Amino acid sequence: MLFSFFIPTYNRDKSLKASISSIFKYWSGGFKEIIISDNNAQNPIAKNVVGEFDRNYIHYSLNEENIGIDKNMLKFLQLCTTKYCWLLGDDDCLNEKSYNSIFQLLKDDVDFIVLLNGTFVKDYPDGVYDISTVNKLGEAFLSFWDKIPFGNLIVNVERAKLLDFQKDCVKYQGTSHAYSGVIWELACSSFSCGKFAVVSAKNIDVFSVEKTWIGSSVKIYLEEIPRWFESLPHSIRSYSNIAFKQFLNQSFSLHSLFNYIEFGKQSESNKELVQNFIKKMPLQYKLKWIFVNLFFPIHPTYVIVRDYLFK
Repeated sequence: MLFSFFIPTYNRDKSLKASISSIFKYWSGGFKEIIISDNNAQNPIAKNVVGEFDRNYIHYSLNEENIGIDKNMLKFLQLCTTKYCWLLGDDDCLNEKSYNSIFQLLKDDVDFIVLLNGTFVKDYPDGVYDISTVNKLGEAFLSFWDKIPFGNLIVNVERAKLLDFQKDCVKYQGTSHAYSGVIWELACSSFSCGKFAVVSAKNIDVFSVEKTWIGSSVKIYLEEIPRWFESLPHSIRSYSNIAFKQFLNQSFSLHSLFNYIEFGKQSESNKELVQNFIKKMPLQYKLKWIFVNLFFPIHPTYVIVRDYLFK
């Protein structure tokens, strides 16, 4: 079977070992290789982990320098040589349900497979779906754009490689979600087969590690996700605008706004980041921001009420 796994990694030896071990243990069908793209040139501990396994099935690639999360994620387009590739995080582990819930779909020709990992999306039970028209693709985008974390996606690499990398993929670098931009570019392109698939079974267990992205989560929300929306194909712009409005409503919740204020107080660069984000927003969001800043002294009271009443 023309299938592979792609795992970008940085300084996570224990979880990487668990991830690789889970593939050999639970993927009972054939696969060509497990590709490890190591972003830690100064201390390539992943190389030692790879050495503990059968190298006939593992392709280890060490970047000459830390190229950042997006560039490392996008290396699947360069390194994968199979039709389908499962993009796994270095803290994602397969389980006993993984193979049986997925392998039948690999016999079909789809652009990508969304792995919901134990959740469900209305109107999209397990199966293959037509996205050959703008309306069907747009509805799928509205339902899934925020439900595809890295690790929950299998990509048709043969088709994705037909995209113009510089034009269609590079623009997503710096969004922390470049990999998901690629699948919507593919679905909107002439290279699309007009279908994608959905699997709801819980087929991934997450290894307990420190989430290094949490400290930069405000920056991701204020700067990187908006840039991701701006980069999406024009053919689904009317749908992505709807999704972006939903994202803004969530981003401008009272709790989020207080977090932005605290974030802005940490440094001048943080403050500038928040201000630039607010300046780009429609008037209604600017007014909400002004209102919250006027009443910011009540924030300590808000925290106490939230902690006692809602936790």
